[in-house]
Amino acid sequence: MSSSARCCAPCFFKKNEKSTTTRGAEIHISRSQSRRAFAAFAATAADDYEYEVKSSNTSTAKLIETVAANILKFNLKTQTSVVVAVNSDDFEALTRGKVRQVQIKGTDWSSRKRLTCKALDVSVGEVGVDYSKIVSTGRIEIRKPGGRGRAKLFMSFEDFRNFLKHPLTNEALRRARLTFEDEAPRRDAAALVLKAKFDEDRNAVRAFRMQPASEEDERVEVVDVSDGSNTTNSSNNNIEQAERVKRFFETLELDLMGTKLRYRNMRVEENGVALDLNVLVERFPPPVIDF
Repeated sequence: MSSSARCCAPCFFKKNEKSTTTRGAEIHISRSQSRRAFAAFAATAADDYEYEVKSSNTSTAKLIETVAANILKFNLKTQTSVVVAVNSDDFEALTRGKVRQVQIKGTDWSSRKRLTCKALDVSVGEVGVDYSKIVSTGRIEIRKPGGRGRAKLFMSFEDFRNFLKHPLTNEALRRARLTFEDEAPRRDAAALVLKAKFDEDRNAVRAFRMQPASEEDERVEVVDVSDGSNTTNSSNNNIEQAERVKRFFETLELDLMGTKLRYRNMRVEENGVALDLNVLVERFPPPVIDF
């Protein structure tokens, strides 16, 4: 993947400032809020690639930043920051509809249907937009083939529970013939322990230990740990159920009304889960978001 399509979770806030003054369209939040929200998130990304889009401060960039930030702020039930940075050249944007780079960052986001996260950083490379539609309708229309990039999300364990119970996962759960329990998952060393029921036996709750596959992106390792079982003594049925949990996470595509997210890697920390995701932006969310 080219460097223009990479993103990271850098430290966004200057230590000696009482509020955020990052370029782009944003909401100011306090120094103490930003430190709490990003402490774990920044720590998980310390040894990852580093990349940050800086606003070009051109007329086209400022308009896209403002429209995108307003749509997000209007539709989020709660948040403590929304920051949009766009790198665009006015001539390219007006004549070719070309935007060079886009980055969206935020803290403490909750959608109307309780899709939540403590922090996120989404960055895409070159993408085509219909600039005239932005001016005339206030909507951001993405031209095919869209834009590709990366996303970093930090979720508390409660956020991860909300994700597993969110309506957007229903179809994938139906295919896997399982449902996750209401309780939040817990940490076990570098792994996440979660509980699920399967359609063939709705009375039995199974526990699974999930962690990223070593040195391999887009894969997880899942083991049934119910009653102390493991890969060496589990029954064939338990192994098959663990494989279904594994496939659920590896193949799940979360479609946020045109922005599609797929698993790439994860890290389990003391207070939550840091997710590294592949992103395909085919459409920017409309003025009214339903997820």
